[in-house]
Amino acid sequence: MTAKTTAALNTQADTTLADNTNGDISEGDVRTMSKDLADSMVNGKSTKALEVGYTATPPSALVISSGTHVPDPTLGNIQDVTFNGAFTFDPPATAGSYAMRYDVLIGASAGAVTFEASVLVDGDDLSTTDGDRFRMWIDKGFGATTIFIKALQ
Repeated sequence: MTAKTTAALNTQADTTLADNTNGDISEGDVRTMSKDLADSMVNGKSTKALEVGYTATPPSALVISSGTHVPDPTLGNIQDVTFNGAFTFDPPATAGSYAMRYDVLIGASAGAVTFEASVLVDGDDLSTTDGDRFRMWIDKGFGATTIFIKALQ
């Protein structure tokens, strides 16, 4: 069948699958639309080359100021985070293999970040300087968590 945009699928549904008061919708119409829909989607059970890029809007900025922080990929793979105190950074607890990115702002009350011993950390050292920015890539897989840090100033 044919891969289509969301707008094209909506238009097809509105025109092909009207109210059907006259019984004009056939099994073939429904089958064609179902196959077009299947060809237009990406899911975790099939392989398909991505033909477009996707953007993400990070959730509201997370502020970490004390205690222990455990990254949560269910909040989004890209997250805005402010470090505003001393804390321990533990590996993610969510099952599976995945990658996340933290866009980090160092706050006025930032303290030392201690990484749990099993987390493999590479890259630049984090600072405690108010306003400094870092990017952290967090990867979990093969039973290990790695973090790469890059200073953005």
